[in-house]
Amino acid sequence: MNTRFIDPELIRTLLHYNPETGIFTWKPRPLEAFKTKRGCSIWNKRFANKRAGSVNNGSPNYQRRKIKIGSLYIKEHRLAWVYMTGEQPPKEIDHEGRDGTDNRWVNLRDVSHAINSRNLTKRNRNTSGVTGVSWKKSMNKWRARCMVDYREIHLGYFDDKVEAECAVKAFRANHGFSDGHGTQKMKPIQAVVT
Repeated sequence: MNTRFIDPELIRTLLHYNPETGIFTWKPRPLEAFKTKRGCSIWNKRFANKRAGSVNNGSPNYQRRKIKIGSLYIKEHRLAWVYMTGEQPPKEIDHEGRDGTDNRWVNLRDVSHAINSRNLTKRNRNTSGVTGVSWKKSMNKWRARCMVDYREIHLGYFDDKVEAECAVKAFRANHGFSDGHGTQKMKPIQAVVT
């Protein structure tokens, strides 16, 4: 995680953030920011008023957007926090809808790691269809388990997948997991422009 200082004034000078859509766009830059008039013209034609950043494909299970400021790539949700509050972002910011590319202000919240780890998306490699349930071939049974604070909690072996799923859901309900933990990420609500 990048914990370097993010200058709020610099971010607001370079970028515009729309809190309703979560989109950053580059602001036009003045001639003083460039060595030549030609450089200024080229930059503004190519980037001004266009969406900033790109999707970070580092994790196929949970993508995020990032923007390059100087020589640093900074995650958009951290920039949104600085832009909106004027303060340095907290250690962890949760995307409530579990879509790391949805940086609308209403989707971002300051949470502890314990809470953030209880709002995760179902992994792409999941073959049972239920997060926390897997087939244990050597026992010919369904295995139920959950992760809490980096520790695996074994919930038992079951003859029926539905029983294993019920054990996992009951455990999550009693340990503060979000209702959507282990499900597909939610699609962001698109703003309607009229």
